[in-house]
This record gives sequence, structure tokens and C-alpha cells, in this order.
Amino acid sequence: MTSWWHDQAGRFPLLTGAQEIHLGTMVREWLDHPDPVPPAIVRRGLRARDRFVRANLRLVLSFAERFRSVPELHRDDLIQAGNLGLLRAVEKFDPTRGYKFSTYAYWWIRQGCGQYLEQHSRTIRLPSNHSAQFGRMQAAISELCSTLHRPPTRAEIAEACGWDPELLDRILARPATTTSLDQPVRNHDDRAAFGDNLSDPDAADPLDAIDAIDRIDRVMAALAELSPAAQRLIGGEFLGESGGTLAQLAKREGMSRDRARAVVAQGLAHIRQRVNGSPAPPATPQQPAQPGSYGPQLALPLL
Repeated sequence: MTSWWHDQAGRFPLLTGAQEIHLGTMVREWLDHPDPVPPAIVRRGLRARDRFVRANLRLVLSFAERFRSVPELHRDDLIQAGNLGLLRAVEKFDPTRGYKFSTYAYWWIRQGCGQYLEQHSRTIRLPSNHSAQFGRMQAAISELCSTLHRPPTRAEIAEACGWDPELLDRILARPATTTSLDQPVRNHDDRAAFGDNLSDPDAADPLDAIDAIDRIDRVMAALAELSPAAQRLIGGEFLGESGGTLAQLAKREGMSRDRARAVVAQGLAHIRQRVNGSPAPPATPQQPAQPGSYGPQLALPLL
């Protein structure tokens, strides 16, 4: 599509100074005429404007060539934005002031292309005043460096821009560019992407994950060494395999609640000893349970 614009620009010759004045006068006659505008003046003004624009397409293409980093997909849109600026320049051009049209149109083309780049050059669009602030800061830094012959301090930059130091800190904290995580990494395999080289700060340590899996395996191995009744009581109490309270589980096994509690305590001590390699803690006397209570709840921090 970009080559099509070059073909169109080459089809129309450049205008001479006299032709610019003549066409500009017809455009101004059309736009400055009070309503209602006669159809003949409208047609003449439109033809003059179209010839003016076509003859100066080279200005837009030459300016767009400065931004070779813009992807080809957006290059045509950048040219279109420059064309809108060129069209605005034709409508604003006053041939009676005596300056060349290319000098006047260049500012409008630059403004149109600049607005497009501000809106589409970033993955996350920032307000236009942010780009203006960043450009103002860069100009102040360049001027201070040439004047002071050293890098300026933040206080000096803020004073040169007329800003508070807090505003300068916020501007400096803004990222200058963004990078896609899917961007291919140079000097690597074609399948390697930039995001593949970044670590997840919230991800678990692989060694910790392996250790956790090993501890679970040891818990299950120690649980298998217990009697079937102890396995069902611990599984129903802590793993939710059978459901119900400890008293209900004890009733299913045909034992009292205190006996079931003792079996669970002995089983947990055996599991802790096998997993941690530490001796089983001494048994503590259990307080008699109150009516309607099922005794203290036991915790299994290993699971």
C-alpha cells in the first residue's frame, strides 16, 4: 500500500509559486464566501483543493519516511494521518501572506503524524499531555547538560520545567517503551520468546514443591502402616473420607469415643515420627469429655 502512495505522488507535478497563489486564492474564495455559496465557487474550490493536496503528497511521504521503525501495518495509517494534516493546511493556507506553502504545510503534517504516533505507538495509550511533558523534560535536560557541562539533578530539571519534584518523579517513573512477552529473542531458537526468560515472582520454588510431594508420599506410606481402623478414623477425621464427627466414626468402628481419640493420637504420633524422623511425643492424659462434646480437635499440619 505504501508503494501505491509513491505512485500517486509521482503522477502529479509540483506546483510553482504562481500556481500555489492561484489555487490558494480559489480555495479561500470558497471557504470565506458567506452562505449560501454558489455551486460554481464550490466546485472550483474543491478542484483547487484536490489539486493542491495531490501535488504535495511528497511532503507527507518524506515526513513518514522518518519513522521507519513503524510496522508496515501502521505505515499506511501514518500516511493517512499526514494527509489529514495536509488537507487542513490547504484549507488554512493564506496566499496573501507571501510564504511558501510547503513551509506552512510541514507544521500541519507533523502535527497529524505526531498525534497518530502518540495514540498508536504504545501498547498502553497515554494521554497526549504525558508525551508533551516527557518531550519538555527531555528538552530541559539537553539544555541543562549543554549549560552546566554535567548531568543535571532532579531539582534542577524540575526548576527548569516549572514543575514540582513530585510531578517530575511521576514522569520519570513512566516506562518509556513496552515490550511484548511474545517477542522473539535474538540469537536464540526461533521458538524462544522474551516471556520465556522471565521468572514468575509468585511461582513456588521447584525444590519446595518436590519436598512437599515427598512429604505427602511419606505421610501416605506411614498411614498405610497403621491398622485399618486407625486409617479409617484418621481419614474420616482429617481427610473427610467418611464424614461425621469423631463420635460417629467411633460408633461405626464399634469403640468408644475416648478409645477412638487415643487411636487417632497414636496414629498421628506414628506419622510424625516417620515423616520427621523425630521420636513420638509422650502421651498426655485426656480430659474426660463433657456431655454433648466430642473432645479437642486434633490438627495434622503435615497434610
